[in-house]
Amino acid sequence: MATGNLLYNVEGYTQYANGVKFSPDSKLILVSSGNNIARIWDAETGKMQHTLEAHTESVSNALFFPDGKTILTASDDNTVKIWSTDSGKEIRSINLGNNTFFKNVSFENNKIICSRNSEIIFFDLQNGKQLYSLVSLKTDDYIIKVPTGYYMSTQTGVKMLHYVTPTASIVTFEQLDVKYNRPDKVLEAIGNTDTALIKSYRKAYEKRIKKLGIDTTSFRDGYSVPEADITNRDAIEYEQDSETLRLIIKGDDISYKLDRFNVWINEIPVFGQRGISIRQREKNNFDTTISIKLSQGENRIETSISNVNGIESYRMPLIVNYTPAVKQKEMTRFIGIGIDQFVDSQYNLQYSSKDIRDLAKKLKEKYKDNIIIDTLFNENVTISNVKALKQKLQHTTENDKVIIAYSGHGMLSKDFDYYLSTYSVNFDKPEEKGLPYDELENLLDSIPARKKLLLIDACHSGEVDKEDLIRLNTSSDSLIKGVEPVAYKQEGRIGLKNSFELMQSLFVNVGK
Repeated sequence: MATGNLLYNVEGYTQYANGVKFSPDSKLILVSSGNNIARIWDAETGKMQHTLEAHTESVSNALFFPDGKTILTASDDNTVKIWSTDSGKEIRSINLGNNTFFKNVSFENNKIICSRNSEIIFFDLQNGKQLYSLVSLKTDDYIIKVPTGYYMSTQTGVKMLHYVTPTASIVTFEQLDVKYNRPDKVLEAIGNTDTALIKSYRKAYEKRIKKLGIDTTSFRDGYSVPEADITNRDAIEYEQDSETLRLIIKGDDISYKLDRFNVWINEIPVFGQRGISIRQREKNNFDTTISIKLSQGENRIETSISNVNGIESYRMPLIVNYTPAVKQKEMTRFIGIGIDQFVDSQYNLQYSSKDIRDLAKKLKEKYKDNIIIDTLFNENVTISNVKALKQKLQHTTENDKVIIAYSGHGMLSKDFDYYLSTYSVNFDKPEEKGLPYDELENLLDSIPARKKLLLIDACHSGEVDKEDLIRLNTSSDSLIKGVEPVAYKQEGRIGLKNSFELMQSLFVNVGK
């Protein structure tokens, strides 16, 4: 090193060397080669110590373990082999699967880490089983998946991906999302130690399944996509002058019983989020005729059927344009809920009621006589009063707009349910007199109006981590700017940062 003079050559390779590594004590040199071997050399004398010869294709990587006593080699034959440094004998061979070409292989914490293109795959060093893989899609987008098919991803990440079945048909992630989108299972698989966050994701999954009315005990191993369509589509003209349209819907699944069906107009479910259950029929086929009301203007009509695995058929849109003889009046219904005064006055706010009043005023200026405004403030914000608003919304028409705006506190219960504040809510136990988020969202479900907007201005103010709060309050994160602690983290609770992460994940499907 001092002079730069050549000390010796290591020879005996018929093809190029893929890599050269020194042992931890710098006494040995390990050279991997394109002629399917790796060799150990004495770093001082240049004498060959051992030839590691068992791979059937090029040895792309070879490296010493930190203790220097063992060596790992990786080959284009899709195997990783472990060798004894002293004897040069093979200790263990691990098959990484077919069609697996890795550019780099390393190991850390008893995991073999392999990379190819934008994917990193983690294997168990002892048994060679795949643990999980991470795919980097863009700067901030990724997906992590485990061999059982479960995955977690950024919100935009899944939009770039799809499944391919053994028959090479393409299935969007959305169709398998109900069953396989399981961040809780993925976090467990990768060894995440935040048990509170894992529990919260599991609760979120359970709530989602319950909300959709899916019986997970009906899930079966295997995969099958049901088929459904509007069979009289060819007889339906694009231009329509009648408000009512008759549809003949048929569907079937060759492998699994059918569970439910629904119809969408301009992405709004006609029969609510759950659709209509057909599970009790216990059949693989379905045939029905329904009549739907069209919206004024263009209508994008879709139908689908789901099987007991929660897998939905492809939606093939039917587009018609409805032009009534007399243009129909379009009304806007605004529901504003603002609360800044509470029975427990220590949680009083300053601007929630004002914000709702200001918004109502601006909307009145915009829509004039074409708007109906209903508001609830402070002591009138009760669960029963909010639920009663649904009856008013049932009197809307398919052409109306509905805007619901809420401003107040938002809280997580000990079971990670999301609640909005009412006048008499128990801030320590928001499940007592707090407004469940589902009740607010339910106001918009299964009502005639098809143009719907839900606005929520409610910071999470439940169990937070004081240290997280102090640290984040000093940052420029506008999400938590000015938040005051109302309770501190207890054992088994998630902190402020994780609660925001959870909320963003929970509300990813609100648009539907």
